[in-house]
Amino acid sequence: MRVGGFLIVTAIGISIFSCAKVDPQPQWLKVEAITKERTEGPIIWEKSEEDSKRIKTQVDNLLADGLTRQEAVKIALLNNRKLQASFEEIGVAQADLVQAGLLTNPSLDLFFAFPLSSADTSGGLLGFLSDLWTIPARKEVFAKQVEVTIQEVGIDIVATAAETASAYDEFLYRITSLQIEKNSLSVLSDISVRTKIRYEHGLSNDLDMRHAEAAAIEQRIAIAAAEQALTKARTRLNIALSLNESDNKYHLTDTLDNTPDEKKWDRETAVKFALEHRLDLAEARFKVELADRELSFERTQVFSRVNVGPVYEGDLGSGSENAGGPAISLDLPIFDQNQAQIAKDEYRLRQMKKVLSAKEMQARKEVTDTLAEIDFYLNIIDIIRKQLKPNIEEEFEYSKIWSSQMQLNLLNLLQTREMEVALKRRYIEAQWQLRNAYIRLNLALWGGGLT
Repeated sequence: MRVGGFLIVTAIGISIFSCAKVDPQPQWLKVEAITKERTEGPIIWEKSEEDSKRIKTQVDNLLADGLTRQEAVKIALLNNRKLQASFEEIGVAQADLVQAGLLTNPSLDLFFAFPLSSADTSGGLLGFLSDLWTIPARKEVFAKQVEVTIQEVGIDIVATAAETASAYDEFLYRITSLQIEKNSLSVLSDISVRTKIRYEHGLSNDLDMRHAEAAAIEQRIAIAAAEQALTKARTRLNIALSLNESDNKYHLTDTLDNTPDEKKWDRETAVKFALEHRLDLAEARFKVELADRELSFERTQVFSRVNVGPVYEGDLGSGSENAGGPAISLDLPIFDQNQAQIAKDEYRLRQMKKVLSAKEMQARKEVTDTLAEIDFYLNIIDIIRKQLKPNIEEEFEYSKIWSSQMQLNLLNLLQTREMEVALKRRYIEAQWQLRNAYIRLNLALWGGGLT
């Protein structure tokens, strides 16, 4: 066989075994399973114009008749730009895994003597024999990296859902807060006018009149602050939903009183659940396994370059002096036995085990703290509903009746009104914080921990 044909046949044989395709679909199914278990789902990985149209149709349908918190979360999982960017990491990780399984390209060596002579020609096609032990080890490394990536994307999904729910609740709180401030201004303005009339008739003093006017002015400032906070809250929600200007004219349909039904957890059960289901802990466990695989891989790199293949020497035709046979080359590990990289990965493995232990401790703390936070706000709401609110409302009605009959100074009515408004502010803030605490509990149980 001529040298050209010999080398071509060998090259074709190697190429047959090196064909590979990047298909992230199996990994995407795992991500979908994570989403379905932990969020309002579903998700769509936007990879084509058709996907974009599907997302747009579903978003429009969800926005059609007002927006609940659940619908807001569904829109974010479909449409959030940052989350869509995170999905691409699945394809990147899968591509790395495919690349890790490919044979190293062989090296082709040809020699032609000068002056040109067909009698002194040699050629060799050497492939990496070391691929036999390095490729399996390398594939195990990148297979674990794929699992880490799946958990990381899952963390992003849960975090996106939590951020959207939190942004929705803040927007809802700011709307309610602004309405309270506007209602308060109406009452304070009325008190200010009535105080001025009394002053003009000598029934009130300068101090009362100035106090009433100052209260009305302060309330206008409070309204301006509430309007600014409302604008920021709307922007926050729009970013979470990734909506354009033409799509953000929705209105919220939930109320702060409508606290989502949540399971009642005791500390021991909740901590155990979190340790079993949190994605950041799953990620940390995979990183321990990844570090272990990386250490195993580095141990295969003592003989990292061992080449073997056919070599041909002779002329370009046929003849008795032509010769061919196998050849081998390798780097002798005399000085560099990869000892430093092996030691580095041993340190890394111990580090990842300690990181996992630290994350487990943090998970216990976050669950415990969040459950205590929920109890705190439930207690505040209960106290306000059953004790403070009835007393202040009764006092306000008493002050309003007697001040209208000139039997009570309007300043007392003003002070009572300020107490009532302060109580309403505290009440709706407690409702908002309770909803937020339930979101944080969901993160502490399922996701990547609290930020």
